[in-house]
This record gives sequence, C-alpha cells and structure tokens, in this order.
Amino acid sequence: MCTTVLRILLPGLLPMSCCLAARVLPSALKGTPKPQYNYNDYVSELRCRLHTSHQQAHQNLIRSKNKSKEHYDETARALEIQVGEKVLLFDETVRRGLSRKLSAQWIGPYTLTEVDKVNVTIAKGCKLTKEHINRLRPFY
Repeated sequence: MCTTVLRILLPGLLPMSCCLAARVLPSALKGTPKPQYNYNDYVSELRCRLHTSHQQAHQNLIRSKNKSKEHYDETARALEIQVGEKVLLFDETVRRGLSRKLSAQWIGPYTLTEVDKVNVTIAKGCKLTKEHINRLRPFY
C-alpha cells in the first residue's frame, strides 16, 4: 500500500527506492499543508481594500471641496456692510408658470446679524440663515 501511494506521488522511482523515499520526498510533501484561500478570506480582504479606497476618496473629496471654496472666496467682491444694516438677497429660484425675466431677482430686505470674512448671517423673520456675500447687495 505504501509503495503504491509513493509511486503515485513520486513517479519515476523504482519500488526499491520507494522504501528510502522518506529521505527523497519533496519539501512540499514534507511540511504541513498551507491553508487554502477561501471565500471568507477573500471577502474580508475585499472589504478592507474597499474601506481604504473609500477613505482615500473621501479625503480627496474634502480636499477638493476646500480648494474650490478657497478659490471662490478669493474672488468674492468687497462689500462694505455693517451689522444691523438692511440687505437684499439674490433669489435664483423661478416659480412654475413665471419667467425669469419678469420675476423679482432680489428679495428682502433682511437685517444683518453677523458678518464673517465672506459669509454673513441674516434674519429672515425669526429664522437665521448664513449666506455668501456675493448673494447680497445693500438696501437703499
């Protein structure tokens, strides 16, 4: 029985040398078998790679968003306004059934409550909203 198995595993050896085959066995047959790559390993590895890819894409998105905001804020027009002044807000919405040409583009007046570098907070009734300075103009 032993020689038959060894003949299958080690073709080309004589039956006499099969008895001495313990010294001649290839290294792959001597050691313990390596575990096979299964689906659970594949799934866990794929999840790990997808997670790192998602994190990298998220970081790139945030970096790009900040860069775009910095560029937009650099081109903001200078508007001399103080807290408590009245301003008009640009309204880009067009209601159904109305044309853009005939509808009012500026709504308001609203009162300024806080002024940052390029963002201002205005009071719309009892609600406070933050708007970019490019969307405002002074109310005379």
